Amino acid sequence: MVETARTGKEALEKIRKENPNVLLLDVQLPDSNGIELLTTSDNHETVKIIVTGFSTEEVGKKAADFGADDYLVKPVQPKELLDTIRDRLAAVSQKT
Repeated sequence: MVETARTGKEALEKIRKENPNVLLLDVQLPDSNGIELLTTSDNHETVKIIVTGFSTEEVGKKAADFGADDYLVKPVQPKELLDTIRDRLAAVSQKT
């Protein structure tokens, strides 16, 4: 199942309720910063991917510091996104 959210507040509610396998978060949300939402999932098996159009070394470092498993720069090609999700999910399943 895929869930979407337009705001950080909406995303936070869904993260707490659904316990997703994958979080795909944009850095710039209307009401918050997607990087800060990385810490909202208590599930260590949740794959966390940041997507941004504002690629800087600082954003990449902050994403990693907050627990991002990967960092993609817009425009993201569908194959790149799917490959990244597949690779990260495979890495999680190998750990367990």
